[in-house]
Amino acid sequence: MRYSQDHKAQTHQRIIKEASARFRRDGIGATGLQPLMKALGLTHGGFYSHFKSKDELVEKALQAAGEQCDAICAELFAQEHPLEAFIDTYGKSKTLITMFITPTFAQANASVSWT
Repeated sequence: MRYSQDHKAQTHQRIIKEASARFRRDGIGATGLQPLMKALGLTHGGFYSHFKSKDELVEKALQAAGEQCDAICAELFAQEHPLEAFIDTYGKSKTLITMFITPTFAQANASVSWT
């Protein structure tokens, strides 16, 4: 059965979103592809129509987390008192805290070249 490009793109984003949450919660190594896909109601084999490997999924999940963080920071720093807004949100937001300080995120970013 063929799906539309829109359906495939939505499924691709669902996989990235679920994987991101599981990577942060359980760690990259502890996140299996079969349980991930099963949680989404998809087949393990279907994973490979979206990604070449788990490594590619990890890369895409990190890119998505970085983009999410960039969007949050851009919104905060556009405010009248940006530093106060950032600090206030950082103290209240599990998303920012998870992105910046969890061992999984730090471990995953350790191999990323920032230059």
